[in-house]
Amino acid sequence: MKYRLGYEAVITIQRARLHPADLHASSDTPVTTNPYVHLGVMVPKGNKDVTVPTNCATRVLNCTNDPVWNQTFCLPVMPNSDVLVLQVFDHRSSQLAVRLNQVPGAAAAQRTQLFARLSESFNEDARTSESSIPTIYGQEETEKVPSGVLIGLCLLPVARIPPNATISRHAMEIFPSPTEPSVGRLYIATKIEKKQTPMLTKEDISDPAIIGQFHSTRLLASESRFLGIGELAAFLFEEGYSTSPTENWDRAVTMLAQQLAFRMYQIKSSDKEDTEHYLESLKDEENLEKAKRRVEKEGGLWDGL
Repeated sequence: MKYRLGYEAVITIQRARLHPADLHASSDTPVTTNPYVHLGVMVPKGNKDVTVPTNCATRVLNCTNDPVWNQTFCLPVMPNSDVLVLQVFDHRSSQLAVRLNQVPGAAAAQRTQLFARLSESFNEDARTSESSIPTIYGQEETEKVPSGVLIGLCLLPVARIPPNATISRHAMEIFPSPTEPSVGRLYIATKIEKKQTPMLTKEDISDPAIIGQFHSTRLLASESRFLGIGELAAFLFEEGYSTSPTENWDRAVTMLAQQLAFRMYQIKSSDKEDTEHYLESLKDEENLEKAKRRVEKEGGLWDGL
């Protein structure tokens, strides 16, 4: 077994100061909420962005506009491209309002761009089966995320978090849109840490004892967001694709290379539909071979399958 170096974002959702009465201009009656925060991550896939599901949600606090949570979550991230998505929900509200955070120091144009990416990401999720996007388990207990109505959301590019494991603090305004007044503020603390993730080798998948422990390894693969060749080969063995470790390994390389080639082709030819991209990416032997070499060099694919 070998190890792959990756990065993990440690996010402490501290507290919020909400003034939801601003959402109901026609009423002078103060509005209290039952707020909680759900944490997700928006990631690039080819020429699109998708939101990766997580079970990272704070507890629900009843009848307060000044909630204090101080709950910490850990998510595997790619520092240069991922965006943290913090959605503030009201557990009982019947009002619906979509909110956008102003990233500190970012221009309105950048906020608008982030919001457009997120909107497209949600639309892409609606067209993608849940099984194709692994859930990140950021809590020890895989608790069901509570249901509620979205009050607002905050977007924080991971690139804005210092990469040296020092704690940075963020007071993030919650806006109805890039131009409307704030409806509250969310306070979080973040840091980026390096993390070693175990990966199965070709020799490992030939060992029955290691294959027998694959269920726990598959969870690790889901948590890491990086799908190794060995993890996929072990899954193929478990699903009955072949009893030959070599055949399972080669098939895993091919599957991951095809997916990467598809993403690479999407970036080159953004004016075509996904079906056209996929079929043409498989015909482009040079692109496919380049993707295969990259998968073999890195030992797998980030956000694979």
